[in-house]
This record gives sequence, structure tokens and C-alpha cells, in this order.
Amino acid sequence: MQRFERQIRVWRKLDNPYVLRLYGWCKFDGETYLVSPWLRNRDVVRYLNGDRNRHLKCLSLIYEIAQGLQYLHDQGIIHGSLKPSNILVQDNGSAVLSDFSLAKIATPDAKNTQTNPQVNVFRYQAPEVILDQPISKASDVYSWAMTALEITTGNPPYHTWRSPGQLIAQVITKNQIPNQSDYKSPALDEHPQVWELFVRCWKREPQDRPTAKEIVEVLRKIPGLK
Repeated sequence: MQRFERQIRVWRKLDNPYVLRLYGWCKFDGETYLVSPWLRNRDVVRYLNGDRNRHLKCLSLIYEIAQGLQYLHDQGIIHGSLKPSNILVQDNGSAVLSDFSLAKIATPDAKNTQTNPQVNVFRYQAPEVILDQPISKASDVYSWAMTALEITTGNPPYHTWRSPGQLIAQVITKNQIPNQSDYKSPALDEHPQVWELFVRCWKREPQDRPTAKEIVEVLRKIPGLK
């Protein structure tokens, strides 16, 4: 309960247009629930599914997610579970980061608290997190790039791999990253610097990855993004 109360205190202080607001909490039938705005568009994958204008929206969305992540990191918070299902879309079409059930105050030994992660979770996790090493701002950056890859292309990371064992073997043993030829996107074709940014975020060594602030600075230079 102490961890839950601490989480509420931290979340309620957050005030950023790209981070989901927390109204409060309540109890119902013996269960405790967090109360946040209802967003009819739900998560970003459902929002973009079948949208012919994906290529016009995707860069704005990944830019907003990066801004939300920079804000969290500036507050000393590691999200720890960044993936498309945790990105919601507001009525105005902008993205917000959600699901802070795994969020951590940034400390050197913050551990990944997920149990029995499935292949769909592995797809977005940094190699060191898969190996049960501490989560960090750098592992959030890795996950941001995997999430952004799916948003811009419509395909999840390593979409040709089905089993957790195959994915782990390729990522951990062979240092595999997504192959650009497997991901088609008019937005990436028009702005090749975005793929280059993804590759930087997927560096094996956490210290070699850019910060969330650096991601925002790169994306801000794209015409139409502010």
C-alpha cells in the first residue's frame, strides 16, 4: 500500500499535456482504482488502425510521446513500460503517456518489476531489461524507439518473429535490431533522419543512446513539428 500511495503522490504532481492526468483514486468492492480522464480514442494502435492518413499523423504522435518522456525524465521518473498499448490518444488527436503502474523514481537499482513477460512485451524492451538488469532512462529511450517504429509503420518490432525464444536469441545473442527493409513508411522515406534516430536509440550499450531531450531536439527540426 505504501508503494501505491507513493505512486499516487508522484503522479498527481505531474502536469504536462503529453502525460495522462490523475484525478484521484477510489475503492469499489474492496479493490482500489486510479481515476483518470476517459479517452474515447483509446490506445494509439487502435487510433491509427486502418487510417489512410497514418503517415500524416505518426510523426506528430511520436514527437508528443518524446516530449512526455522528456518531462518524466526531467522529474526523475522512469516509465519502465513504454509500449503502444500505454500510449493513449486524446480527443484532440494528441498522445499521452499512461500506465504508471511500473513507473519508478529514477534510482541506480530500479528493477523491472514485471513477471512472466510475454513476447509482445519483449519486443519493446531494451536488451538489459530483458536480462533483468535495472531499468533506466536509457531503457525508456530504447522502448520509445520501438514504440515509434510501430506507430510510423504499422508493424510491431520484429513482427516476423513469433516465439519469445527466437526474439531473445536474436536481440541478446546476435545484437539484432529491426531491419529497415522490413518496415515501410512514407514518413520514414520522407524523413530518413528519423530512422537514423531510431538506430541511435537501439544501441546495445545504454550510455550510447541519446537522451529524451536529444530525441525531442532532433524531431523538432522536422518541418511542421513544433
